[in-house]
Amino acid sequence: MKRKSVPIIIVSLLIALVFNWFFYGKPPGISVFIFSSLILGFTFYLAQKFRNPLNMAILWLSPVILFFSLMVFVRANEFLAAMNIFIVLYLLAWVVRLGHQPNVNLSHYKVFQYISLLTAVPLRIAGEAVRFLLKLVSGRNTAEKKSSAAPVIRGLILSLPVLVIFLILLSSADLVFKQYVGSLFNPDISPETIFRLGLIGFVASMFMGAYALIFMPTSRPEADHQTSNIKFGLGTTESSVILGSVGLLFFAFVMVQLAYLFGGADQIVATGHTYAEYARKGFFELITVAALSLALILTIKNSTTFLTKQQAFTFKWLSGTLVALVLVIMLSAHMRLNLYEEAYGFTTLRLVSHLFILWLAIAFALLLFHIVREESEGRLASRLFTSALCFFAVINIINPDNFIAQQNINRFNRSGKLDPYYLSNLSEDAAPAIAGLLDHPNKELKDSAANMLYKQQRRVRRLPDNWQSANLSRSHANQIFRSNAAQIEASKLFNTYPDLNAR
Repeated sequence: MKRKSVPIIIVSLLIALVFNWFFYGKPPGISVFIFSSLILGFTFYLAQKFRNPLNMAILWLSPVILFFSLMVFVRANEFLAAMNIFIVLYLLAWVVRLGHQPNVNLSHYKVFQYISLLTAVPLRIAGEAVRFLLKLVSGRNTAEKKSSAAPVIRGLILSLPVLVIFLILLSSADLVFKQYVGSLFNPDISPETIFRLGLIGFVASMFMGAYALIFMPTSRPEADHQTSNIKFGLGTTESSVILGSVGLLFFAFVMVQLAYLFGGADQIVATGHTYAEYARKGFFELITVAALSLALILTIKNSTTFLTKQQAFTFKWLSGTLVALVLVIMLSAHMRLNLYEEAYGFTTLRLVSHLFILWLAIAFALLLFHIVREESEGRLASRLFTSALCFFAVINIINPDNFIAQQNINRFNRSGKLDPYYLSNLSEDAAPAIAGLLDHPNKELKDSAANMLYKQQRRVRRLPDNWQSANLSRSHANQIFRSNAAQIEASKLFNTYPDLNAR
């Protein structure tokens, strides 16, 4: 244990100290990319030092981790930053799970395991951290000599926090004792310092657990990806009835869509509803239906044993029909969202919903391919995982806030409708699109755009000024603020936005 534990302890402490330096009291920025690079670098260093072969999947996960961590530096949108950080943590959890399994790839895992990873790996890391520290403190090491000074060192380490606590309490209780102690060092330790020391200790212990799990596994490597082959025992008749009944329900719904939503405004007006009112309702319900349908087909497939080719063919036919109907439902949701945007403009949620519909369509295509080819669920899961990463990558690449601002500006040029208040709440990613309005012939819109930039400038100035929080979009926005300083400064007296919606 000693040969591996010492490097793991040193590396974990270094990572924890850097974590405290990079992130405590500082918004995330370039620090996320540097920190992720540091973690991966130390992981490869320890693998080389211990001569432990890492899983080949980690080699292609690493650039993906670096991409999403870099996007925290590139984009200023807070939702996007939180999403990217979550993805980085999720992918790092995969590094831990795959780290000590050189002969296992992502296709060995099922869909449920991709979801359960969010809780399973953190819990295993915490448990491994406790085991690692307890084993370290207990001094159980067969290579350790009886005359070793290790027990003394461990005793000093364990006594140190106890002594510090008692020293603080006794110094606070007696002023004379405090003066004696003060002649040696200052015992006044602020709560913030205690918290930061605790944070460093927690982060270090978690990385000790993660690296111990990778390089000092206590369980067989196969245990992580093996799953039970026991099924629910659903019969082919039951599965056919479920798929058939759901398919009939979807078919009835699609007929209504063909007659009304796809049939034009006159058909809807005859029912007593306006076209916009009818189209704007039910979008999220339809997306939920599509997502649940994906889970339903996959669950039935995994729960049913097909004994004959006819049974397998029936399942394929019913599943294919259901997928086709779901695609029509998703098209209905897409049309509803388009009409909603025409009425009220683009937002982040609506843009992500558009992209999510596209991803769901890809997911259904992958599911159908999986059913027809009769491949293992692991292959489907790995493809869905890859497509989901591509989905999140596209969100980053299109720069949502700038895209939304530009689309709303284009909508204003077509219809004279705009929500300046919503644009003012977009992140600095939207600054280039908004700055383009400073030369707009509409004076109200021009003044409104200057005021939007002024409010963005105020938000940026309130952020801490440190290199760890450096962000490319905010840097670009600051250049825009400086280039249009006079016009932006003149707009600061505006307290409300004009009504720019055409009557």
